[in-house]
Amino acid sequence: MQDLLMDYLTQIISNISQAQSEVLKEKQLQYKISPNELRIIEIVGTSRKPKMMKDIAELMSMTKGGMTFLIDKLEKKGVVRRKQNDFDRRVLYIELTERGQKIFHDYNRNKYAILYKWVENMNSSTKKIITEEFHKALKMAENAF
Repeated sequence: MQDLLMDYLTQIISNISQAQSEVLKEKQLQYKISPNELRIIEIVGTSRKPKMMKDIAELMSMTKGGMTFLIDKLEKKGVVRRKQNDFDRRVLYIELTERGQKIFHDYNRNKYAILYKWVENMNSSTKKIITEEFHKALKMAENAF
């Protein structure tokens, strides 16, 4: 039984990963942006607080120069804008423009479509059990590293 469950989970993860890769390629073509540019949009879009360029560079394991180059490109495309800190003008935050927010929401909606379909078809007791078990698994994964 455990082997079968592991096989199912492995296949689910693989299928989701493949579907997300397809969405990534589609959105890159649609919006004419690179994988790194889309990753920046995702980082800034999912952040609950303003992101500094150096923080984004660290998350992506990039140099400040490389990050500046990508931010310049995204700014020219009207996707992000730089915003100075009110108290320290040396600190620059990156935020999504209206177009950047549209790309972010469109990408996420499509990226998670397969998961939404899966959850949509579950009854409430199954959703509750899976939510509880995934919560436990997430806690275990967080503590593993």
